[in-house]
Amino acid sequence: MSSRNLDDAVYQMKAFIQELIRRAWLELRIKVIVVSVMRTYLEQVALFAQGRQTIEEVNIARKKAGMLPLPSELNHKVTWTLVSKHIINLLDDDPTNDKSKAVDIGIIDKNGKYRGDEKADVNEDNVYDYQQVGELGMKLALELEYDIIWGGDKRSKFKGKDPSHWEMAI
Repeated sequence: MSSRNLDDAVYQMKAFIQELIRRAWLELRIKVIVVSVMRTYLEQVALFAQGRQTIEEVNIARKKAGMLPLPSELNHKVTWTLVSKHIINLLDDDPTNDKSKAVDIGIIDKNGKYRGDEKADVNEDNVYDYQQVGELGMKLALELEYDIIWGGDKRSKFKGKDPSHWEMAI
């Protein structure tokens, strides 16, 4: 059930990421894609298990969540929390829980290959691309007057550990 579709994000998040993608290309010549928008709680549990439990336990959790098995060489930490703003809940009576309040982005190199390495420099200007996109996004959030947190901001609750992550502060 996980999604990369921005229609699964709250309106402000969708509008923000669309503009960030546009400006990253126009101003920085960095191609940004959407990697993750929404998840179920079971998917978050399976992702949280990665790098913390054996590959067998991880794959049991992934199976329960309807996810494909993970090879052992990819069993490393990919999320830092069970309480993610990516998680949606369509089963409660609160419509504010029906859309994701977080989006993860990725950077694509000149060959169309995803670059998840936070030290990627696909525009070859000797500045890390995720840092450049993060700084651009922080300016954009101020300009749009959106209360959005960047996971790469060392002053955020993420302490700079998740430069591909953006979420609503609420």
